[in-house]
Amino acid sequence: MIQLNGQKVRLKQAVDTDEVDQLYYWKYEEKEQEAKKWNGPYIPEPFMTKKEFRESWLKENELFPHVPFSLLIIIDGKVTGYVSSYWVDRMTNWLETGIVIFDCDYWNGGYGSEAYKLWIDFLFSQTNLHRLGMSTWSGNTRMMKVAEKIGMREEARIRKARIVNDIYYDAIKMGMLREDWDSSNKNLKLVEINETLKDQVIDFFTLHWGGSEMVLSSGIYDCSTLDGFLTQNDQNEIIGLITYKIKGIECEIISLDNVVEGKGTGSRLVKEVEKKAKQHKCKQVSVITTNDNLPALAFYQKRGFTIATILNQAVEKARKRKPSIPINGYNGIPIKDEIKLVKEIGLS
Repeated sequence: MIQLNGQKVRLKQAVDTDEVDQLYYWKYEEKEQEAKKWNGPYIPEPFMTKKEFRESWLKENELFPHVPFSLLIIIDGKVTGYVSSYWVDRMTNWLETGIVIFDCDYWNGGYGSEAYKLWIDFLFSQTNLHRLGMSTWSGNTRMMKVAEKIGMREEARIRKARIVNDIYYDAIKMGMLREDWDSSNKNLKLVEINETLKDQVIDFFTLHWGGSEMVLSSGIYDCSTLDGFLTQNDQNEIIGLITYKIKGIECEIISLDNVVEGKGTGSRLVKEVEKKAKQHKCKQVSVITTNDNLPALAFYQKRGFTIATILNQAVEKARKRKPSIPINGYNGIPIKDEIKLVKEIGLS
């Protein structure tokens, strides 16, 4: 299951009927329908029954392997909208994107900008797409500002091409190239965690994990109190975070999180921990992950770590201490075992 965590919002795949039914309520049952006054009001939308809507959302629809066409927007634990995409031209890797937040209580609070940026970052980082665009109308200034804030540019304006409430408006086309995205993401700051960052770190763990406690076979840790590093964007938002614990000649990585994958942030953070380990004269760096976490297993092995130990049923024991640990994880794989990976490091 794909899940992207920001500071205020979470994007995730629809995996159960309850989530889809919440979205159905906003699209068809909620009385005010304020969002439809702004989100393409000139495009007629056919009615769907709840059954038809469920089937359309829960069926497998992917742009690429493990890259869905759309994700739900979750704010304060509730489905409030979705981000979406559709092909304009497969030959030139050109995708059109969109976002709608139905609950107007979350308009003008930075929620849409964060959700849309998470979506754009995910699409660029997980694919070879060359350009991403969006279409709107000149009356929807809020959407234009959101697109501009995340780095899109106005590329075309077709005069008086849309009619809303018997008034002509311009059709607006905005877009971003991969090179624009690469440029906007290369200047992330790397900072060692200190006391002034503690509150932000606690908020980060609360958002991503529901709390800062990490239960592993090697121990129980409060990640907000551990040493570590983080990367921040220009708005000082945490984009990546790593924590570690020195244990004699071993340095154990306790947690590693990336908001944006595929930008080298994880590698950069791991390298900083390896430098610290050498300073403390450690002989190896280790990390524990779970059997379902295929991306983590691939990530660490590509960076010189090897599988040292498989701890059967270790997660079952950890779940007794922390019942919130999910039963199933990546791609629906049952989470049962821990896998320890180790990298030997020189002291030179």
